[in-house]
Amino acid sequence: MKDIRSLNIVHNTPGAFLKATAGVRSKTTGDKKSNPAPKHETNSVAQPVNEDFLDQICKQGAKKMKRPDGRPSTGTMEREWEFMKSHFINNAGDELEWLMVSKKKGACAYARRKSQEAEDMYFKSLYEVESTETKAKIASSQDCNLIPIITEIASLHKMFVANPYDATATAKFSVLQAELRAKISQKNVLGYNGFTVYSPFSEKTISMLNLLLDDSIEKPKAVKKARDLHTILPGEISKLQGKLSQARLDGDESLGNIEKWTRREKESKDYAQVVKQEEHDWLEKEFEDNAEALRVMRSLIPTNIATLSVQEIMDLVKIQPEAPGYYPFELASELKNNKLLHWVVTHKDDISMSNFLLGEKKQFFENIEALDLTEIRALVICLPDKFELDPDGKKMEWRQRLFARAKMLVSQSRGECVKGAWDDSIKARVMVSRFLHFYYTFIFIALSFYQLTLWYFL
Repeated sequence: MKDIRSLNIVHNTPGAFLKATAGVRSKTTGDKKSNPAPKHETNSVAQPVNEDFLDQICKQGAKKMKRPDGRPSTGTMEREWEFMKSHFINNAGDELEWLMVSKKKGACAYARRKSQEAEDMYFKSLYEVESTETKAKIASSQDCNLIPIITEIASLHKMFVANPYDATATAKFSVLQAELRAKISQKNVLGYNGFTVYSPFSEKTISMLNLLLDDSIEKPKAVKKARDLHTILPGEISKLQGKLSQARLDGDESLGNIEKWTRREKESKDYAQVVKQEEHDWLEKEFEDNAEALRVMRSLIPTNIATLSVQEIMDLVKIQPEAPGYYPFELASELKNNKLLHWVVTHKDDISMSNFLLGEKKQFFENIEALDLTEIRALVICLPDKFELDPDGKKMEWRQRLFARAKMLVSQSRGECVKGAWDDSIKARVMVSRFLHFYYTFIFIALSFYQLTLWYFL
């Protein structure tokens, strides 16, 4: 006999349980649909239930759980939703949504949006790691360790309780207060001297430390604040360490999500169509500038350059009426050897059959970062829609890289903005010019390093 607990029930719909447990029901008469098994029969042998009877029961149960218009009730849909989340995707709403949209139109746009969201979270994690790591290093460093001094000040509590004007306790408090002020001022823990830094402590803790440094405060009251700080400081330092660990985990998770959604974007059914449409729209928009770049490049490269030697290229230029009259040897040699630039005078059919990623000249095709704006504009207008002899798709991947590089250089030349580093004041990534993006990134890293250097060596 089957055990009900061992059945794999995958549908939370009326009648599914009846059908799944048909083998463990008490025996019924095969012909009498309206006579179920006796309720109190205990020793009967399990037999299959009549299928017509089960179908009737299922229809009756489904009818009860539907609206008058025939649609499932809200409660039914909610239960089915929760059942699918808990049994198939471990309560991940994004995964369930992806299961529904991945086979439909718009899957590429959905995956791209998720990838961009993951990228934003990654930059946020980088900011939190950098800021929290700086705070943790400041708070845990030996030079900035305020806990021993705070502990000594707190130990004066009994002496001040016995005598609020105890001269010995007052003198010792003054010495400890001076040490605390020197340590804080040396490492600028509270942001003194107009130098803005990451404070490792909360505003409440900073306020209490300022009270300890105030000469006008009553000594017993200051000691009481020190006792409170003695319990607060270790907790804040431990909290910083936990926040740092969590920020690193969030960064790793965001990086994994970027890779996951980028892969899903490329694997979506409408990815090829979306990329093709984007390329078509961009080529139409940039047609005039691309055509002018192609004209310039064709004026520099002879149509029979494949059959010419370097010296012949130099001699040929001297007699051309529109040529500058002289090519340096380095330029003529580059034009001769760079097979990628030859494509500006090559037919698209010949380009589509080329095995350019193999052979001794493949470095010119792989190093597309060496192309300037004019060269890459001229090349994208000469590319075929697809390459032949490309079973692994590497040629098409290279084509997409070239287009992405061309779009980036064009955008950079026009000063268009892109997302930069995370700005916690606006809770978003700042928009910066592509031309200044690298510069600002370098300055940010340099200032962060300089700031840490000041903390350790000043």
